[in-house]
Amino acid sequence: MINRVCPLCRSSEAAILGEQRYCLEPESTLPEFTEIVSCVDCGFVFARSNHTAEDYKAYYASQTRYESTVDASGSGEYALDEQRIRDLVDLLTVSLPADASILDIGAAKGGVLKELKLKGFVNLYAMDPSSVCVQSISAQGIEAHRANLEDRQWPFDPMQFDLIILSHVLEHVFDISACLENAQQRLKENGRIYIEVPDAARYSNEGFPPFYFFDPEHINHFNLTAFEVLAASHSMKIEKSVYRELNVGENQSYPALGAFLKNSNTDAYPNNSSTVSSRNILRYMIDSQNLLASGENYTKLRQLAAQNSPVVIWGAGSYCRRLLANTPLAETNLLGIIDNDIGKQGKKLAGIEIYPPEQGLALSKKHGATLVIAIALNSGDLIAEQKQQVSNQNILVL
Repeated sequence: MINRVCPLCRSSEAAILGEQRYCLEPESTLPEFTEIVSCVDCGFVFARSNHTAEDYKAYYASQTRYESTVDASGSGEYALDEQRIRDLVDLLTVSLPADASILDIGAAKGGVLKELKLKGFVNLYAMDPSSVCVQSISAQGIEAHRANLEDRQWPFDPMQFDLIILSHVLEHVFDISACLENAQQRLKENGRIYIEVPDAARYSNEGFPPFYFFDPEHINHFNLTAFEVLAASHSMKIEKSVYRELNVGENQSYPALGAFLKNSNTDAYPNNSSTVSSRNILRYMIDSQNLLASGENYTKLRQLAAQNSPVVIWGAGSYCRRLLANTPLAETNLLGIIDNDIGKQGKKLAGIEIYPPEQGLALSKKHGATLVIAIALNSGDLIAEQKQQVSNQNILVL
């Protein structure tokens, strides 16, 4: 086990809160096992494993889900994501002049920049580690380069910017402090960095499956005090903070936290040096584990495994990967997995092939398999559609 130091304060001492296991494709460079730990010195909660920063860079360069053709977050290509982006751009552009230079880092397919362009902003730039995402942004007439936030040299050097956007980026990076330092060096004198991340202080199982807020990509867990510690350690201050509720599905509101950071002469730390309360995170993990182990549907999974009943899974996302690693789902007689994303089709999870819907459903019907719905968000329409085609007792919604 490589003891990843605290990405916020770089302390090497941490207390273990729990473990997470995931089933991943054989070619994945992400870890299948992580420890969730709390920094002894600052209280920050993060994941550590035997993987390195280079493993994560390799993933975001070639395997990232933000290239997805189906509901890729950050693209603005579907309704909920489009609304989230519009709300974010409205927040970012208050009192921002139209000639401001704006750099979006980890821009995915450029949804935020596209909306900024529609609002009349012209000095727009993007960085992303994925060549597919960079090509998508460039096709919109926006200058984009393939690069990492962690890189010391950036393609835009020696340019400096009025606004640097790090929206849902810092929860992914290996060394938060170094990344913020890199961005800070590219700010104009009165420039600002906008950071937005999942708000770990509001993690909840309400409306979400167990452990939803832990996945192989999210390796840092913030709250507002973490922002304060991070800002102070870089002689910056929080100009404004915002709590956001992102509508991500049917009665599903994703808690997010945003903050505008500016350079400052102060390095005063908040009175409470603890960042994310490890007790809150631990409570969330315990509640998730109890739900995972005691739910009626998971009892049915054990029955399917005991009976060797044929099963086809619908959904090859993070939820499915967690279920395959932590429940009896992997012990059932799995025939196949269905997913709409062409980037996943033809690959394998737990040695089981991922099929497009038509082919996977045909396989399910041929063998009279139970169709297990393993989709964390927006599964209602799919479930209703399948219930018209398959008898209710042959569908299990997890």
